[in-house]
Amino acid sequence: MSVSDPLIKDIKGCTLKLFTESLSKKITDSSQDLQDFCQILEKIFHRGLTQTHTSFYGNKKTEVYTWMSSLAAEDTALESFSYRNSVQEVQSTKHVQTPLGKFRLLVRHCLMKKCLHFSLQYLVNLTWQTPDLVKLELVPCKNLGISISFSENKAVIVHVKSNSVASESGEICTGDILSNLNGVEINSSCKGRLNAIFRANKGKPINLVVVKAFHKQSQDVFAPVKTILEKLQIDPVKITNRSQSEHTTETATCAPKSTKSGYSATYLGLVSVGNNGSVRQIEEAIKRRLSMTKSDTQKPVIFEIGEMNIKVLDSETGGIVFKHSYMQISSCGSVPALPNYVAYIAGDENCDTASNFVCYIFHVQNIEDACTILQSIGQGFGRTHFAV
Repeated sequence: MSVSDPLIKDIKGCTLKLFTESLSKKITDSSQDLQDFCQILEKIFHRGLTQTHTSFYGNKKTEVYTWMSSLAAEDTALESFSYRNSVQEVQSTKHVQTPLGKFRLLVRHCLMKKCLHFSLQYLVNLTWQTPDLVKLELVPCKNLGISISFSENKAVIVHVKSNSVASESGEICTGDILSNLNGVEINSSCKGRLNAIFRANKGKPINLVVVKAFHKQSQDVFAPVKTILEKLQIDPVKITNRSQSEHTTETATCAPKSTKSGYSATYLGLVSVGNNGSVRQIEEAIKRRLSMTKSDTQKPVIFEIGEMNIKVLDSETGGIVFKHSYMQISSCGSVPALPNYVAYIAGDENCDTASNFVCYIFHVQNIEDACTILQSIGQGFGRTHFAV
């Protein structure tokens, strides 16, 4: 169901009417606007639910009430208590027998207890469209050649190495989600354990389940994946263009990551801060650098911020002056009284094992750009990547 579907327009209109009505009087079961709202909501649920189950008579479409009540059994989180309580009340009501009647009663209970959004959260992920899944069995190897970034509890493939086992299949692309690795469901709890999960089946074929970013039926990026990609600064348009291309090559199939546009700055130099890479070191390092005489190392540069690392490029030659992954960067910041001066601290290896940290200091003419650089680096800390 697309956002342009007439039912979406209708539900918005009914919601506005209910809101207007609530300003002047209490909404009761006799409200015509409420009845209209529930009827449209019922149509949306029945159109949206595309799950099927296998029976003796073949594949049958799952009843909406059956699906909604099953959510209460699957999720025991505290936030879903009101929803589970609503399901239990409907189940205990003996005079309503049909699945349709129970669905309508459940919707009423959920509206009164303000918990209908719980089922809609699942509906977005599971039913309006079903994602394209790819199951692969790859040859035993030392590494797959993919880099993973976690966002919204999903393991997103942000890079596929050329000539790797993963690239040879031609089925794994940037933006896809690694759903299962060797029988283990992959989510944020697997951070730091991916390689252990991978090595657990050493010498055996590698089994993967991948959720494709591109949805063939809609010819667009799968809607729930699109928001995740945008948070990781992966351009959904590039994925769409790549997938729709008639002349697919290995390079196009496993497209390189997108990077954020560069920001002009002046590199002022570096200051060693020893074995402490905390943010408290930044103000002192900037002041020390400014107290020194002008260095020959000062030069105009471009900050290029990507989803895996940051690059500092020479403005004249385009060559890389520095390149640090977010796993190397321990902190970033500026001096409140000198907002044009920004800095970040990086270790000689991943910051959790590094023994030597260096503070890299820059002057940014545009204060807004200076703030954006720091915010982008800060966001990068939440996009820690893992290689498998």
